Amino acid sequence: MNETRMTAKNFTPDLTRGETIAGWIYLPVHMFLLPVLLGMLQMLYPSGEISDVTVNLIYYGIGILVTAVCFLKLLRREFDHLCDRVFYCISSFCAAYCAWYLAMLVLSLILEQLSISTETPNDATIQLMAADNFRMMKAIGIFLAPIVEEVVFRGVVFQSLRKKSRLLAYGVSVGLFCLYHVWQYAVAYQDPVMLLYALEYIPITLAITWSYERSGSLWTAIAFHAANNLMNFMVIEAIM
Repeated sequence: MNETRMTAKNFTPDLTRGETIAGWIYLPVHMFLLPVLLGMLQMLYPSGEISDVTVNLIYYGIGILVTAVCFLKLLRREFDHLCDRVFYCISSFCAAYCAWYLAMLVLSLILEQLSISTETPNDATIQLMAADNFRMMKAIGIFLAPIVEEVVFRGVVFQSLRKKSRLLAYGVSVGLFCLYHVWQYAVAYQDPVMLLYALEYIPITLAITWSYERSGSLWTAIAFHAANNLMNFMVIEAIM
């Protein structure tokens, strides 16, 4: 099979109008409404009957259900792109991962010299939940979260905006994904400075987004996201 050469210039979004509408409707639900509602649900059971791990399972379970109902055809088309461009998907994955790793190495060295911790509030929360139920959190992090989040932030946000402007698509999708990981902590601690932790997510978000654009398949981004989460859980398991 002859593979179609993919570059940033010939990236062709194929998101349908219905998928675009459904995706932008679900985006604020996924980012803001569901976390708030599930947080309120936990408050109704102050004795801890509903754990953070259970809340995460419900959260991503809803996300997978929405994905299955609204975006299954999108994932199928993206899988066809993967099959048509296997080499470019693999090379994009490897190039993006190496670039991200080097960027994080340099960033870590700089932050170390400045005596600034590289651990984000989200990292600390995941470690606590992993200590509670490691297998469940690992399954959520590797299998559920990458699919749901990549469909929303890359499959919907990046694709729909990429039709208008490449710069806009990168700016909005990367910005929203970084904000997604920190806004709850800024609200919970009533400290807007915690939003600065979003900066630490920029390198990996750019790498994931570029791997998707260059390969032409959302499954490359999903694989990148899953591989990164797997590595994180391997580190957590080693220090537990």
